[in-house]
This record gives sequence, C-alpha cells and structure tokens, in this order.
Amino acid sequence: MTAAIISTFREFQSNGCIFSLYQIKKYFRTLNEISANAEPIAAPLIP
Repeated sequence: MTAAIISTFREFQSNGCIFSLYQIKKYFRTLNEISANAEPIAAPLIP
C-alpha cells in the first residue's frame, strides 16, 4: 500500500508540481486509504 502513495507522489513530481483538482483528490483518497490501514507508515511520507 505504501507503494501506491509513492507512485502517486512521483506522478505529481513528473507533472512539475502542477496539480489538477482530480490529482489532488486522487492523492488524498490514496492517503486516506493508507492511513486507515497503516497510519504509522504513511505519516512520514506525507509531503
């Protein structure tokens, strides 16, 4: 599950940090899914 958040963040970086609303929603939905199952692991990865 941690891989999902990293791949999403890298997708952001590859777009030059210009986030669309869709990407932001997708990113935080991924964060919410991870934090529900592995909060201690996900927390340090939140930019």
